Amino acid sequence: MTLLHFPCVDTCTLRRRRTDYGFPGARKSNRQPAALVAGPVGAHPEFQDRDFNIWKKFYSMFIKNAGPHMDALAMHYYDTYLQGGSTDAASADYLVRSGSNLEALLDLQEAYALATLDKVLPQLVSEYGSGFKVKGIKYSPVHDWWVLRGVNSKMMQFMNRPDRVVKAIPFIVAKAIWHVATDGPTVNGRSVGFYNALH
Repeated sequence: MTLLHFPCVDTCTLRRRRTDYGFPGARKSNRQPAALVAGPVGAHPEFQDRDFNIWKKFYSMFIKNAGPHMDALAMHYYDTYLQGGSTDAASADYLVRSGSNLEALLDLQEAYALATLDKVLPQLVSEYGSGFKVKGIKYSPVHDWWVLRGVNSKMMQFMNRPDRVVKAIPFIVAKAIWHVATDGPTVNGRSVGFYNALH
């Protein structure tokens, strides 16, 4: 199985183009017969934020306009550890996207697709786990526990939807050294560290 994975973009203009034109890159006539197409690959979804603003302006439009050409919806689900601006590895200030929050995110997408397209689009969870928002936070073994906790809780939920989850890929790395602080120590190398190292 070949999978075409279209990443999400940040600008409103490009988002509008991707939905208004029905995502021509995903049209079945433009691809190999065995290729599956999934999108829009949003990360850390907070559909409920600001009275469902991003859901109304992008995600619902994407499902409505590009959905007929998609084989699955793609998303990255992460618990996000904020540490309250602290560099304390054991800080428990985080946004959870597991449990009822994840169920609500999945239910909203499934229900809207069913109401709009007369079919439920399955999920391609191309990344899931836990991420860290504080830049330059030093690595701690506590972070490994948080990542495993985030992965395990979500994995159990995805296993409850075997008919609606195409794939679910946990994002787990070893003690990564993608980013090193100016004073030399290795800092947390999860998705945020990798992103910062590239930009």
